[in-house]
Formats: sequence, structure tokens, C-alpha cells
Amino acid sequence: KVITALVVVVDHPISQIEPGAQVTVTHDDVSNYARESTDGQSVVPVQLGEALTERQLLEGMLIPSGNNFADILARWDAGSTDAFIAKMNSHAAALGMKQSHFADASGYSEQTVGTPTELVLAGEALMEVPVLAQIVQQQQVDLPVAGTTFNVDYALGSQGIVGIKTGSAPKAGACFLFAALAT
Repeated sequence: KVITALVVVVDHPISQIEPGAQVTVTHDDVSNYARESTDGQSVVPVQLGEALTERQLLEGMLIPSGNNFADILARWDAGSTDAFIAKMNSHAAALGMKQSHFADASGYSEQTVGTPTELVLAGEALMEVPVLAQIVQQQQVDLPVAGTTFNVDYALGSQGIVGIKTGSAPKAGACFLFAALAT
């Protein structure tokens, strides 16, 4: 999701105060939400016709970790998930991530692989983008249909931790990519 966020803001830059473009939730987005929810994935509720801004989609993907929001962003940005994944892999390579490979926008796929060292490169890049650094520091966010959703990074705010992202997948296990202020 870190690389997904980076690709989206490179393609559609927004400032810390801009909402960005509006994206309308489609029938496919609702079906994808239902499928991923049934599969036990981390998702954020959506409804047909719901209008979400780019910022809200980034917040829903990065704060409560909505896999379905990553998918919506991918299709909105590149027209298809496959085209977006190609962009992700290109962006990761440009960051020096030579051993990482992305097969989906959310990181849930077993074919998506990365190394801890390379994930740190992605985290550093994310924290250099003001709007993304601002988002990952939020404890919660209010979304139109989902309501108040909370950051799944429970360490946020303790021991100087100011973000970035938690993650998990059945075979990969848990991952915790964080940034902290040095004192």
C-alpha cells in the first residue's frame, strides 16, 4: 500500500489541504469489497455511487488498511489493476527496490514480495511526501459510508512513532513499517 500511495500521488499530486479528485464507487468496487470481505481481507465498507476523494481513498487505504481502497485507487489511476501494477513495479525499481515485486495494489497477494531493507526505502520515500506523511500520522479518519475508522497502527504516538503502515497476509505474516522521531 505504501508503493500504491506513492504512485497515486506522483500521478495525481495533492497538497496537505487538498482533497483531490472525486472517484465514484462502481458496481465492480462493491463486488470487490464483498469478495475481499468474505476472503477475510482488511476492507473498508463502500456503497454503489458513493463519492470519495483521492485523499479519502488514501486515508482509507493507509489508516484502517482497506485493501479494496487500494484496488479502487489502482483502477482510477491507471484504468486497470494490471496497468497500475506495472507502474508500481517501475516505481519500486526507481527507488532501488530490486528484489521486490508487486502482483496487486494492496500487498495481499502471495505473489507480492519484498525485503525489509527495500520496504524501508519505500517508507522513507512515503515520509518525504508531505500529504502522505500527514495521513499516516492520523489516529482516525471519518469516511462517508464507513464512518469513523481507526488506524490499525496501535503503536502510533508511542515511543516517538509517527506512522507508517502495518500489514499482514496469511502466508507472509505480519509486517510493521514505521517512522519515529529521534530524540
